Amino acid sequence: MELRWEEIIPSVGSLKTDPLLYSEKAYLLLPDSKGENRFMVVSTPTARKFYIASDSLRNMERLRAFFFRVYGMVSQESSPPEGYNHHVVMQNSRRNGKIGEFYHPRFLRNLTDLGNIGQEMESVYMVSIRSGPSLRKNTRFNFTARLSFMDLHKMISVSDILNSEIKAIKKRHGWKFRMGRVHNTADNFLSDPTNLINFVRIPAESDFVV
Repeated sequence: MELRWEEIIPSVGSLKTDPLLYSEKAYLLLPDSKGENRFMVVSTPTARKFYIASDSLRNMERLRAFFFRVYGMVSQESSPPEGYNHHVVMQNSRRNGKIGEFYHPRFLRNLTDLGNIGQEMESVYMVSIRSGPSLRKNTRFNFTARLSFMDLHKMISVSDILNSEIKAIKKRHGWKFRMGRVHNTADNFLSDPTNLINFVRIPAESDFVV
């Protein structure tokens, strides 16, 4: 089934993340077995826009429910902008499946705030979540994160920021990304969606930590 895109829009003033509430509802982010969900942030010097996509109506309904319950956001059918053809892809190491629950707000906050470092800087941050078959009760899944740019030189100019964030999350929590193209990435070696808070979230200047 073709991916259906919707823009998610704030309906309340505060978009701070409550990790406890996120943890309770994180299962809604996972698609059915062999399905795919996406979360996208389009950053420009003047605004950030948020989009979700899925390959099935059921999975889209669950995505809508997550962002409404956790952030009070509503959605409307809309296609994200095109033309961001230069990519940096981040893939999970298998050992990430053994890492316990943690919260590292700066990774997502900084990678979706690149529009503020230059007047013409535009970027797209996108996470693709896939679920695989599992004999266990909990859904097994994996995700890739991708930064995209219209201009190759702009992508190169922020490589130090990206490398810094990847090193920081590895040093602080042990989470390791491999860089490169996606080739038959395994979709079943993560089991706890709670840690998606670090990669699929509406970033705020100061997130609520308990």
